[in-house]
Amino acid sequence: MAREIYFKRLPDAATADATRALEAYCIQQTGLKAYSTAANTADLRVRIWPKGRVLLTACYQPKTKLFLCRAYCLPNAVLGIGIPADRVRKPKHLKEPLRSEFRLTPEEYVKHLQAIALAAAASFRNDTGAA
Repeated sequence: MAREIYFKRLPDAATADATRALEAYCIQQTGLKAYSTAANTADLRVRIWPKGRVLLTACYQPKTKLFLCRAYCLPNAVLGIGIPADRVRKPKHLKEPLRSEFRLTPEEYVKHLQAIALAAAASFRNDTGAA
């Protein structure tokens, strides 16, 4: 049900395809799991398989026509992927466990979603020594 809600909120077929591609990549063999929740009117999350730390969240905001995302990797990693600096920062809330907050256009979501998920996973594995 939450997945259906998330997909209904997506702005176009390309963003739906990018989400499906990430879901297809996030399987036990990759050590990641992608799923949707009904939180905040539906979001996409990627976590360590099967019930570990959440590494990435994405929620489409129709009013701004941007995806609000948070990831475990530092803002510099998101900048390095090609997201403009004016839309990347550390989260406002000090207790936020994810270390970067950024907004993606639908085109950036399609182009960079999987790379951001992999950067977040690499950051987590580097910090924790997890395989």
